[in-house]
Amino acid sequence: MTRGTPRAWAVQVLGLVAGYADAAAYLGLGHVFAANMTGNTVLLGIDVVSWATGRRLVNAPPLPVASLFAFALGTLGAALVLRAVAWRTGYRLGLLLEAVLLFGVAAGWTVAGARPGLYPALALLVVLSAAMGAQSAVAQRVGVPGVPTTVVTSSMVTAIVRTVSGQRPVAPAVAWAAYLVGGAAGAVGTELLGAEVGWIPPVVLAVLAATSTETDSDTATRPAR
Repeated sequence: MTRGTPRAWAVQVLGLVAGYADAAAYLGLGHVFAANMTGNTVLLGIDVVSWATGRRLVNAPPLPVASLFAFALGTLGAALVLRAVAWRTGYRLGLLLEAVLLFGVAAGWTVAGARPGLYPALALLVVLSAAMGAQSAVAQRVGVPGVPTTVVTSSMVTAIVRTVSGQRPVAPAVAWAAYLVGGAAGAVGTELLGAEVGWIPPVVLAVLAATSTETDSDTATRPAR
């Protein structure tokens, strides 16, 4: 993959969206992540200790569990849909499915307010995490080996290993940077936009889906049969 190709731009944009979603969820929905399931797994472990000892160490226990479960369901649902449709159309369809979920989050967040209570936050987190899970399935369809959009640890490792091996580390390095920039944008958006913070990701996804071409879909990895 080279910079400037449809796949490269798609991965970078999806990384931006994931970073934005994680920052917005962490700051606005109870200090839990929507895309970073590694972080949520750690938070879940802390919550288990909190429950066992009777000490509140972080946030309410349902949040990491709900995010992990919703992310898994979103990934599963999108994977099943993508498997059922023609592989050339799966890329755009996956983006549209994610955009629909994100529009739902944006509308719900606007109604619930900038700092929703526990149950509204839980509902928003579930849908947002499902959208990020769907995005992970879409990223698999885009097909850029070693460059996920919702996990940056592997991108950092891949960039370092490629550098040591004398290979170009551009793709994973840019993926990490995109997630970083997205996180910063999510933090700024949470502060400046308040309850409207959720509207940026679905608009970005809708534009990405609308501007994708048959060539974009053709570059996606054909799923194994």
